[in-house]
Amino acid sequence: MKQNIAIVFGGNSAEHEVSVITATQIINGYTKEEFNILPIFLDKNNEFYFVDKNKVSLKDYAKKTLDSTIFKKIFFRHQKPNIYLKESPKKALFKIDACVNCCHGGIGENGELVALLNSLNIPISSANVFGLASTFDKVATKFILKGAGIDCIDFVYVYKEEWEAFPTKTLEKLNKLKFPLIVKPARQGSSIGINKVNSPKELVSAIKIAFEFDNKVLIEKAIINFREFNCSAIGIGGDEVMVSSVDEPVKIHDILTFEDKYIESAKNSKSMAQKTKGMNSMNREFLPSGKLCTKIKDTTKIVMRLFNLSGVIRVDYIYDIKKKRLYLNEINAVPGSLAYYFWAKDNISINDLLEKLVLIAKKNKDRVFKLKNDYSVRLL
Repeated sequence: MKQNIAIVFGGNSAEHEVSVITATQIINGYTKEEFNILPIFLDKNNEFYFVDKNKVSLKDYAKKTLDSTIFKKIFFRHQKPNIYLKESPKKALFKIDACVNCCHGGIGENGELVALLNSLNIPISSANVFGLASTFDKVATKFILKGAGIDCIDFVYVYKEEWEAFPTKTLEKLNKLKFPLIVKPARQGSSIGINKVNSPKELVSAIKIAFEFDNKVLIEKAIINFREFNCSAIGIGGDEVMVSSVDEPVKIHDILTFEDKYIESAKNSKSMAQKTKGMNSMNREFLPSGKLCTKIKDTTKIVMRLFNLSGVIRVDYIYDIKKKRLYLNEINAVPGSLAYYFWAKDNISINDLLEKLVLIAKKNKDRVFKLKNDYSVRLL
């Protein structure tokens, strides 16, 4: 009997469109018969829809009014791993055996989606609430990394409320930092809202832009002469973890931008297959084996355990060429394209990747199920 595997994507996030591309790649790339793939789409109001994968095209997701013959509104019932159609709520449409999280940003990466699915007894491949929330918030990530002795770039952070209440005082404090600086939303991905600044005037502008995407902003020292490296891992923190090769993305701008990641390599292509490759379409080189490569791989494995992550992740690093020092930059607990471009290099197909993620989802649920949750004591 086929297993019903939900691919959940979309959601109220600046990375909504990136998530659609990731899910499309995974859904269209699965060619085996073992799984019955159930595309579950969240619109920008976080309303859930079951998608007819045989009728949908990429442009259908961008319509203001979704086509009701393709998108069927669904809902869940507490502690039941089923999806129900709004139009016929009495009978379950499908029982979900496992879920693969393809939601970038928003509820998919801040832990809310996992919390919901846990309440429905639906196994999910990505990390638990703590793992997602702590890696989604770049400020929290840095504090945890520093506590574990892992190098990250010096930083400060500011909330929108204090910026608006005490702009002069806050700016005086920030202007004591040595330029150039990198300004980014604390809880955002895909390089959205990130800017490099070289003066107080640019700093004010960049902070205002970052506040459009989050109410907490991270400001960190910009490394001048650097290289960027990425590494992926699949598994469960504290259990078996497989680490990928290390890549060095080819960037066009000073910092790796959204355009570098998703637009430049595919914008001139007329092929829909190329346009939906996501980060797979980006130019990249792989780092040969050596001390730096080994350190990146070892640190990636440590991160998986430290944050109790699971599923597939990507960790981004910055290497200061002058100081010969490696910094952990960001952790992506639900990475673009599910970091498939790393695993394709090792001849792991999308079929293989999906099978691994389903096994991880079920193992995650088994680990929790086996824990004792009753410690009866005599109160009187």
